[in-house]
This record gives sequence, C-alpha cells and structure tokens, in this order.
Amino acid sequence: MMLFELFTPDRTLETGEADRLARRLVDLVGGHTTTVRAIVHQPAGWAAGRSDAGDGRQWLVRISMPDSWRRAMPDDSLIADVTTALGELEDDPDRVLREPAVWVQFVDVPEGGFGTFGTALGIDRLADLATGKLEVTADGDIQAPAAAADIVRDPICGMSVDLSRTKLTLEINGTTYGFCARGCRDTFAADRTAEASS
Repeated sequence: MMLFELFTPDRTLETGEADRLARRLVDLVGGHTTTVRAIVHQPAGWAAGRSDAGDGRQWLVRISMPDSWRRAMPDDSLIADVTTALGELEDDPDRVLREPAVWVQFVDVPEGGFGTFGTALGIDRLADLATGKLEVTADGDIQAPAAAADIVRDPICGMSVDLSRTKLTLEINGTTYGFCARGCRDTFAADRTAEASS
C-alpha cells in the first residue's frame, strides 16, 4: 500500500484540480496497482513559520509506504517526481524548485502496519496484492489470478510488473525489464552503465 496525502490551503485548487492531481500522484508510481491511493486535503486552517515560498501555492505531501519499500527506493526520485507534478499546476513550474513551496514527508509503515479485508497484510502478501499476483474474488476471497504472460519481476525491488500496463521498461540485449517506478528503472540503468564501464 502506498498512500499519498496532499495538503494545500483551502480554496487553493480550482474545480476538478483536486481529482486530476490525485490521479497524477497515483500515476507517478505506475497507476496500475490496486494498492495506491491519493487523497487531497484542503484544510481551512493553515499556518507556517517564516516562509521563503513567496505568494504562490503551498504544498505538504505525506507518502506512507512499507518501510522495506522506502529503503529500496533509489535516492530522492519520488520527491522530485511529486515536486515536478505540483509545479505543473503553477504559472511558473520552476518556482517549486527555487522556493520551499513543496514539502514531502515519508512515513515508513512497519511490517503488518497496513491491512484490508479485516486483517493485517505482511509485506509479501501486500506486494502480491499490489502486483496482481493475488486478486479478490466476488466472494471476497483472496486468490492467485490466472497466469499472465506479460508479468515480470522488477529487478530492483522485486515487485511483479505487468508489461502490458506499464511504460517503465528497458530492453537490454533482447531482454525486456519492467519497473514499478521511475526510480527503480533509473537505478537499474545506472547500475548497468557502471557495470559496462568497469
């Protein structure tokens, strides 16, 4: 489970912008998994200490995910992706890179800290649900779906990736690799470049 919570002062977003922004955040991590959620909050109360963020929009993004997923994430790619996505809403998209208008906080959720179907899910079962290795039947049971030929394992984090539903791929020596997020793809590509140069 990955949960994006975006906070911005009341009446910051125009009609429909909150829904588009929530969808954009989900799409940052592939958008194909059933375990990613995005919620946009616009609280009436908003205060900050001294701010150098000028008169533009202010954003706080909290990203909750299993701590093992966070440890496997390369560098700060998701922070950059979120910041860029919020900049797309600005008249001056680079403002969010010059001023402290976007603050991103990660919340590492411990093993068993997420649950659904009335039970806590361990990281393996959560990953299987997220990647389609498990699905929910009409009766509410969890089972393995029919085998899919286009499922590959992300070589960085180990998640299963449906090649027919992602654009995050690399082809190397005739082998197609699929990735759950841009950061995993970038790390894999950097590792291959380093191997080739040594």
